[in-house]
Amino acid sequence: MTNGDIVNMVGAGLSEQIVMSAIRDAKLRNFDLTPNGLIALKKGGVTDSIIAVMLNPAAPPTPSAPTPPPAPVATDPAAAAPPSTSAVVAPPSPANAPVVPEIGVYYGARVNGWICYRK
Repeated sequence: MTNGDIVNMVGAGLSEQIVMSAIRDAKLRNFDLTPNGLIALKKGGVTDSIIAVMLNPAAPPTPSAPTPPPAPVATDPAAAAPPSTSAVVAPPSPANAPVVPEIGVYYGARVNGWICYRK
């Protein structure tokens, strides 16, 4: 396995864990870990965690970040309800309201019924 193999695996989108496992499991490792080789790895998108395994494949894997505890369960039904994402609904119109002829913004005039303000 060479630096080029590592850059190819990272470029293909393989996860850090898979690349690190491949490094540890490789029967032959021929990495260029000189300063120029390390710089080329960084320019190739290789993370520091992968480079650390390349430098010392026998080192135990570093633990991942601890998983946060689950959120507490609300016992109040009102608190457990998710916030409403529905649109604001206008109140029902009175039964004697006239039907408007087209979609637009209207206002009510007490004398002449509904007047179109803007379409």
